[in-house]
Amino acid sequence: GDVYVPAKAGPVVYMRVDSIDEVLERAQQYCAPVLLERRAIGDVGFVAEIGDSEGNRIGLHEAGNGGVAPFRAMASEGGGREQRYAGC
Repeated sequence: GDVYVPAKAGPVVYMRVDSIDEVLERAQQYCAPVLLERRAIGDVGFVAEIGDSEGNRIGLHEAGNGGVAPFRAMASEGGGREQRYAGC
C-alpha cells in the first residue's frame, strides 16, 4: 500500500535453501541483483542476499554441519524453547 516503502536498510528475512549457488544462478536469470555474494558463517553454513523487484533484500541460508540447520542442531541437543523448531 501507500504506507510501505521498500528499503535495503531494514530487517532481512532469511530462507533456508539447499544450494545458495543454484538460487543465485536462477535469481540472476530473472535479473535479480546479488546484494551479498555467498559467504561462510562458520559451522552454521553460508549466507547470501538478493534483491527483489520491489527493492527489498531477501536473505538465503545454506546449512552447514552436514546439512543440519542451526535450530535442528540446537533441538537435537535437547531442552528449552529450541525444541519447537525441530521441524523447521
